[in-house]
Order: sequence, then structure tokens, then C-alpha cells
Amino acid sequence: MSKLIYVKVNFLHPGTTTVDSGFHSIYVKEVLNLLREEPEEVILANKHLLTEMLYLSENWNEQNKIIYRDIYSELKLNFKRFYLNA
Repeated sequence: MSKLIYVKVNFLHPGTTTVDSGFHSIYVKEVLNLLREEPEEVILANKHLLTEMLYLSENWNEQNKIIYRDIYSELKLNFKRFYLNA
């Protein structure tokens, strides 16, 4: 397991200028690409969350920012579980 993906997930944090501006989809795509090299358990737990984040970025408004923040919280917990306990 690569910890690089864990670092990249931090770039998706809702409080960053990149996310507030709506330019975070680049990072979401990077994490999705890195995810392909991870164990099946990690892929199954996180791919749908990242896909939803990418979908939300297509129509970036205040409601989607709130949903994004909730998804990010779940994603971050998943990655902490997989990578900080490894």
C-alpha cells in the first residue's frame, strides 16, 4: 500500500482554496488513478465516494459543497483506517 494516496486525499480537504474554487476535480482524478493500485478492500470502500465527489464538482454550488464536505469526512475516515493502522 502506498501512502502517497493518503497524502493526495489531504488535498481534497473542503477548507482549501482549491476546493472552494471548484478546481479540486484534478486531485480527485489523481486519487482515483492511484486507487487502482491499492488492495481490493480499499478500492471497494472508497471508489464510490471519489466518483461522487467528481460528480458534485460538475455543478459546484453551496449545496454540493455541503455534500462534498460530508463525503470527504467519510473518505478521510476510511483512509485513516487503512493507512494509519497499517
